[in-house]
Amino acid sequence: MFSKFSFHPVVWTLLIGTVFARGASFMALPFLALYLSSAHDVHPIWIGVTIGIAPLTGTLGGFIGGYFSDRYGRKTVMLGTIFVWALVYIGFSQASHIGVFMALNALNGLCRSFFEPSSQAMMADLTPSSLRKRVFSLRYFAINVGAAVGPLIGVSVAQYSSTLPFVLTGCMYTLYGLTLFFMLHKYSIVHASPIQKLRITDALTIAWKDKTLLLFILGGIFVNIGYSQIDSNLPQYLQTSILKRCFALF
Repeated sequence: MFSKFSFHPVVWTLLIGTVFARGASFMALPFLALYLSSAHDVHPIWIGVTIGIAPLTGTLGGFIGGYFSDRYGRKTVMLGTIFVWALVYIGFSQASHIGVFMALNALNGLCRSFFEPSSQAMMADLTPSSLRKRVFSLRYFAINVGAAVGPLIGVSVAQYSSTLPFVLTGCMYTLYGLTLFFMLHKYSIVHASPIQKLRITDALTIAWKDKTLLLFILGGIFVNIGYSQIDSNLPQYLQTSILKRCFALF
């Protein structure tokens, strides 16, 4: 039984880190719309643009992130991205202008599109083919655990300060990055797969010619448009709806 979970230590680091990283992001991002509305009095349209820019840059950055991962190595991309990602969340706690929030969330989408493909590729590189299905199932389980626990923690800490969820998220990403840095150096993982001499234009050409892949990408964009409502419009609707009902009781 234990052989079914005999993954490389770096893979276990990525799995456990996924719980903390996703938990941290779900601790902060669902409250970003409310934070912009209540603390900075931003118009709902600009809140929607700010929240929606992350999936957009993430979709576009997926091509670049995959290219960088193959060209410069998983380790370089992952470590460079995770610490920038931490600064993004710290920046959310310090920003005051809507343009800064938009730039930070655009960078947030880019960081996700860079880190996720690289981490998944490294997990595949370090896992035997017979165990890859299991390790990616565990990864999705880790994402769901983080998504379930994160908002609960966010509600608890936001009672003390509206910026505290962003600061804690930045600290958790920093801790994740330092742990990953230590593990990657301990096990001397320099480059998990051969460097491929591919250009970004090659990836774009392949996507354009492969109609099935192109439709899949377009479908993903529409799904993200719908999913982004959970982070942008739904929190504001729940806030106003609950407040109206509370006032109605009195």
